[in-house]
Amino acid sequence: MIIIQVIFSFIFNSNVLSQNYISIPTKSSLKQDNTPIKQFKDELSELKKTLETSQYYQDENLSLVKLSSYLNIKSIELTEIIKYSEFENFYDLINTYRIESIKKELISSTEQIMIIAYNNGFNSKSAFNRIFKDKTGQTPSTFRNLNKNTSQQY
Repeated sequence: MIIIQVIFSFIFNSNVLSQNYISIPTKSSLKQDNTPIKQFKDELSELKKTLETSQYYQDENLSLVKLSSYLNIKSIELTEIIKYSEFENFYDLINTYRIESIKKELISSTEQIMIIAYNNGFNSKSAFNRIFKDKTGQTPSTFRNLNKNTSQQY
C-alpha cells in the first residue's frame, strides 16, 4: 500500500502526467490556432458554395464517399471539414441543406409536401417529418401555413 502511494505521489508531483509527449489537436485547440482553422473555414466555405449550387443533397443515395468523389477530395478530408464545422456530422450537413431547400419550396409552391421532400433527397416520410421538426420546431404543414403569406411579399 505504501509503495503504491509513493508511486502515485511521484507521478503527480513530478508532472509526468502533465507533459505532452504527443500533441494531438483537438477541436478547441484548433480554434485557438488560426492556421488550421482558417484552412478548414475556407474548405467549409467552398463545400457550402458547392452544395448550394450543385444541389448534390437532392440525391437520396448520397453518401460521404459519393460526395467526396464529387468534390474530388478524400472522404477523410471531407470528414475533417465537417468535424470542424457547425454540423454534427455528414447527415446533419446534408439534412440541413435538404430542409432549407424544402422550406423555400413550401413557401413558394403548392406542391404536395412529400413530393417536395422526395425531390430533395428524402426517401422516408417518417424520417423527413422527424428531421424537419427537429430542425425547425414545426411540422412541414404548420411551417407552410404560417409562412404562406411570406412568398407574396417577394
